[in-house]
Amino acid sequence: MLLAAGQWTELIVTYTVSASGLADGAWTKGTFKFYSDWALFQTSDPKQDNYISAEYTAGPLHPGQTPATMQSLAVRSDQKAHERLFQKAVIIDIVDGYLNPGIR
Repeated sequence: MLLAAGQWTELIVTYTVSASGLADGAWTKGTFKFYSDWALFQTSDPKQDNYISAEYTAGPLHPGQTPATMQSLAVRSDQKAHERLFQKAVIIDIVDGYLNPGIR
């Protein structure tokens, strides 16, 4: 994918949970270079610029596996959530439950 500087676009990132699954209270974090001209991300208004969100799609269950118990995902953005040079971060928290392997 090629992104042009100054151009607005929707970017969709697909993450597939690994073989270990994700436990209750786990989170994933995507980091970006701190020194950039990106504006701050926001999670409150999908019609405004720089909106970020997360959703999940349950994959097929393996024999003997029970459905994931996660209630929701909570998305947040933090300017200094990681080490330099990649300090900007989007963090996705798993709320009240776990995710099975293979869930997106």
